[in-house]
Amino acid sequence: MLVAVGQSIYFNETAPFFRAFDSHTKHEWVNRITASLVELGIIGFGLVSGPTSIWGHALGTAYFLHDTVHMLQYETEFSPYIHHVVAFAVLLLMKYAMSPTQHAIALQAAIALEATSPVLHSTWLLNKAGYRDYPFFKYVMGAAAAFFGLMRVGVLPWLMHSRMDMSTAAVFAPILGLNIFWFWKLIKMLQKAMRPTTERQSKE
Repeated sequence: MLVAVGQSIYFNETAPFFRAFDSHTKHEWVNRITASLVELGIIGFGLVSGPTSIWGHALGTAYFLHDTVHMLQYETEFSPYIHHVVAFAVLLLMKYAMSPTQHAIALQAAIALEATSPVLHSTWLLNKAGYRDYPFFKYVMGAAAAFFGLMRVGVLPWLMHSRMDMSTAAVFAPILGLNIFWFWKLIKMLQKAMRPTTERQSKE
C-alpha cells in the first residue's frame, strides 16, 4: 500500500501524462507497477528458497488480496477475477494440501506463469505513456506476446502433461483455459499494434 501511495505522489509530480489520466487509469498504472515488483519478488523467493519459502507464500497471498482490491477500481472484465480466485486457491492448496513433490512442480508452473506478467505490464505502461507509435513498441509487444505464448500456452501444458499427476493438473486446468483466451486476445492486440499508424487510426 505504501508503494502504491508513493508511486501516485511521484508520478503526479514528475509525469505530465500521469496527471492527465482519469482516476481509473491512475489506479491501473500504479497497480501494474506494484504487481510487477511483487511478481518478481515471488519468483525470487521461489527460485532461492524453493517450495518451503514462507515469505513467497506470504507475498503471494498479500499480492492477490491487494491486487483484487485495486482491480475493483478499474477492471471491468470478469476473467482477471476468475484468475485471481483460481490462483489464490492454488496457493492455498500448495501450502496446505499438496505433497512436497506436487508442491515443487506447482511452484515451477507458478514461476513460469508469473515470469510473463512484468513483461506484459511493461507493454501496457509504454502504451499509456505515449510510446504506442514508436517502432520499438512493436518489438516489445511482439516479444511480450511470444514470451506469453511460450510460457503460458507452451510450458504450462507441458508441465501438466509430463510432470504433474492428474489432481495437480486438474487444479491448473482453469488457469490454462484463461491463458489460451488471453493469448488469443494478445494476438489480436499485437495485430492491431503492427498496423501502420494511419491505418489503425482510421479503424479506430
